[in-house]
Amino acid sequence: MTSNQEDAICSKSCFFLRSSFLWPEETPTKSFYVKFILVLLLSLLTAFLPLLIHFLILLERGLDPSEDLFVIISYTGFTLIMTIYVINLRKMSYLIMQLSDFKKFGKPRGYDYWIKNFNLIASGVYYYVLSISFCLNLTRWVGIPECRKTRDFQVCGIVIPYWLPWKVDSWFFFILLDLYVLKMTLIVNCALFLIIFQILEITMHIKLRIDHLKEMLTKCFDNDSQTNEKQLVKCICYHNYIINCSNVFRQCFTYSMFSLIVAMAFSCGCLESQIVKFDLWAVPPTFAWICLLFTACMAGQILMIASLEIGDASYHSKWYQFDVTFRKCLILVMIRSQKALVLSAGPFNILCFSLFVAIMKFSYSVFLLLNQH
Repeated sequence: MTSNQEDAICSKSCFFLRSSFLWPEETPTKSFYVKFILVLLLSLLTAFLPLLIHFLILLERGLDPSEDLFVIISYTGFTLIMTIYVINLRKMSYLIMQLSDFKKFGKPRGYDYWIKNFNLIASGVYYYVLSISFCLNLTRWVGIPECRKTRDFQVCGIVIPYWLPWKVDSWFFFILLDLYVLKMTLIVNCALFLIIFQILEITMHIKLRIDHLKEMLTKCFDNDSQTNEKQLVKCICYHNYIINCSNVFRQCFTYSMFSLIVAMAFSCGCLESQIVKFDLWAVPPTFAWICLLFTACMAGQILMIASLEIGDASYHSKWYQFDVTFRKCLILVMIRSQKALVLSAGPFNILCFSLFVAIMKFSYSVFLLLNQH
């Protein structure tokens, strides 16, 4: 796939996504999809099911289920995001190939700079998730004595609330179980962070193309009539190319973003209720979830604003020096640019800063609901 090339966009994030079984070495085959389904089923049976039983026991004994509720909502939302991502993998691969191809319109200015920096950031995101997960697991180990006093039904020391029908007395078995559950959580967490990072990366590369188009439009009428006509046709084709890439981009992530928003809204409310109870383990996840949501909304805002600026670039060209035919063609570009390119979150809303504020308000309402008693 194009992502294997060093000069292609998302090459580093796609490389790390292979550890979460979300990106194949080459073109996705049946074996790749079968492997992904098997990993999901294994995670469901060995991680989610014990967590769900632990949650039901908490409800039966009248204990605080906020932490379990947070993990259940997060796991469900993140699993949906991963599944939708794999379903749209071929479209995603096509989009990456299109944005990495410069034969027709040339390479945008600053492309190499952004590729280098995004590859570094992708590595940083991946290792950040690894380090935070291991640190969180260590804090669980520190709390083992206190956990065993209050929750005899829980396997204490595991990174997520975990239940088994038998008591774990062997340290060897405990270490193996802890590493296994940690690996399952890392698959989900790394996948989520890298998918959100890919959204921002693709958005910035579409913006680079838009900036490139704006430069071409500004210089579109600097030569003779015949050259200007060819340049204007090229600009119109470039604009259609950007619109098509944006439409594929929206199709790849619209329902993933809807799942993310629902999961984040409820998860942040659960985490806030834990922070108020001085459970400091909830601070890093809260900060991380808010950053992820803000990143996704920022990507949508950047794409929307950049697409609306195409009309301004058209207007500031020297269109007034040429005949009506040229002006009419340019007017069509300006009219089309009034319809912003957006990244939608399902059929209900688009990703932007106002949506981020609305979700934060909703999560606060969830927090109040969980703490009304």
